[in-house]
Amino acid sequence: MIDSMLPPQLPVLTREPVRLRAFRETDVDLVLSVAGDPLIPLITTVPTAGDREDALAYLARHASGGRGAP
Repeated sequence: MIDSMLPPQLPVLTREPVRLRAFRETDVDLVLSVAGDPLIPLITTVPTAGDREDALAYLARHASGGRGAP
């Protein structure tokens, strides 16, 4: 239900020094870099185990309107 309420393209919000935007495939290294942080599974759906393909699948789920969880 919530996903159907999201706009088809998420806006970019900028107020220095912060910029919020939707994930991109080019964020794969960022996803991999935070995957080992013990706080990550408590507050996000970023995969904590896996490889580059798992991180790309996570980003693809977000791009398709999913919330990142398989």
